[in-house]
Amino acid sequence: YIREPLVISYLNFNRNAKMTNTLRRISGVVLFLKKWKPIINKNSKLKFFNSEL
Repeated sequence: YIREPLVISYLNFNRNAKMTNTLRRISGVVLFLKKWKPIINKNSKLKFFNSEL
């Protein structure tokens, strides 16, 4: 289990490999949400979940 800091300074941004991997995972999640967002919006039961994001 690797603890990843929530706040990272700009100077450490490019030097921190873990941050790069984190951004890649986040961007992957964003692409996934963009892909399935229309389906989530059509399902009334999941509308509240989409509004939380």
